Amino acid sequence: MKYSFHCNTFYIPIAKMELLNKSLFLIMAFMLYGCSSIFSGNEVLPIPMEERYQLDQAKFFIDAPDLRLNPNKKNIKYYVAAFDGTENDKDNLNEDSRETVVSYLYSILDKKKLIKSEYYPGPGTQKNYITRTLDSIRCHSCIKIAKKALEDFEKFIKKEESKNDNLEIRVITIGFSRGAAIARHFMNQLPKKYKTSLLDERQDPNSTLIRTVGLLFDTVATSVEDELELGISTSTDFLLHFIANNESRRLFPVIYDVDIDFPGVPGRMNILQPRKCKFPKISNSNRLAQLSLPGSHSDIGASYKSGIGTYYRIYGEIALLKMGLISKTHFEIDDYLFTSGKHDSRGLYDFILESIFGKNPRGIKKVHSIKLSQDEYKLAKARLSNQFNSNFGYTSEVKEIKPVVIDLKKEGDYLKFYRGYFGLRDLQFSNNKSNGERVISFTYNESDFISRMDLNDKVWNSIPENELSRLEFIFLENEDIKRGYYYVDCKMVYAQENDIN
Repeated sequence: MKYSFHCNTFYIPIAKMELLNKSLFLIMAFMLYGCSSIFSGNEVLPIPMEERYQLDQAKFFIDAPDLRLNPNKKNIKYYVAAFDGTENDKDNLNEDSRETVVSYLYSILDKKKLIKSEYYPGPGTQKNYITRTLDSIRCHSCIKIAKKALEDFEKFIKKEESKNDNLEIRVITIGFSRGAAIARHFMNQLPKKYKTSLLDERQDPNSTLIRTVGLLFDTVATSVEDELELGISTSTDFLLHFIANNESRRLFPVIYDVDIDFPGVPGRMNILQPRKCKFPKISNSNRLAQLSLPGSHSDIGASYKSGIGTYYRIYGEIALLKMGLISKTHFEIDDYLFTSGKHDSRGLYDFILESIFGKNPRGIKKVHSIKLSQDEYKLAKARLSNQFNSNFGYTSEVKEIKPVVIDLKKEGDYLKFYRGYFGLRDLQFSNNKSNGERVISFTYNESDFISRMDLNDKVWNSIPENELSRLEFIFLENEDIKRGYYYVDCKMVYAQENDIN
């Protein structure tokens, strides 16, 4: 097992520790923090075909309002506030990571269309070791970062109001991890100080109106759940939230929105049958889109050097395109993204607890929106109907080394084939009982060359009897790893150093 000695985000739910008091736990956490592999790992894992389909089809569920539309003829200004995750700072990157999706999206904004944009490094990025370590654990700076963002916004709005009338400020927040939690808190503070209600705007059309949009990636708020206001703000027109479907660490419970006024409708993907992998959870409404997709916490945040995090960069770009904040319409990934895999972020802490108590699903903290009045709801619904534009077009292209994927059924000593994917044909199975050699041979549509896949005892015994199953051989190449993996029904059963013939 390979562990990272760098942790992009590290949270401790102090209020929930039943066996240790707060001060003792802080001391222990501080002592252990230098060995971050206790809490966070970065083992690279292959991506099964079904999860590749999930990632590819997710683009059809990404929506966002077109912020260029202006039916009320207001003087529109844009303000972007980008909040990075714990220990993430675009100007101080670790050698084993890259800039997060927040930093990346901030860097590509079309500055010609924006009046102002601000970037805020995440908690735990201070220069002093003790300060940043304690802040990474407890997030003392979470409230401070939100307060600083409010101060910056106040300066901006005062300047704009001094030279413009009939203003509408459209605030776009981008956030990852605790940065997403800070973004939520920031948006919830705006109604306390400014006119964000659509009713106020109707009564006084010439006053300055503030409205918000959120583009958030795997919100967690460990240790500050009770200090931050995390629900959908009454100022919010739309919130798009990507959630890590493969994150399982106990210290990383995700924030999940429940919109009282605009209940979500489950999204349905056209996934190939039989369905074997963990299914994505997708919920869409006029005001909220939540997508639980393959990857760990930092895959969603795109801070690993390689892997499927690049996909979430592209999804963020598509959202910004739909908002009208960038002009790019073709998204191409040059490296072999799927071949470089996803990540298992569990550290020793989680493996120890799993060995004692078994695996637990990721914790979820549901947060409810504040119910709008009937008049406010009608105005919000009409506004959203006017802001969505279906005329956006874009293309995307991803290179990949395709896996060998076969749907089959084991019947005694034989295999019955139902389907080969990615151009596989002429499937044959031989079972030599004298030497124990079991081989699947096949060709591809574009070639007559015969390839073979050997099934050792471990792989063979992992295929269930008389049940439609999916066998995959997936090649993984990531830095110093170059290995083939056998998967049965979306579970890894064997890893080998050499590729198939």
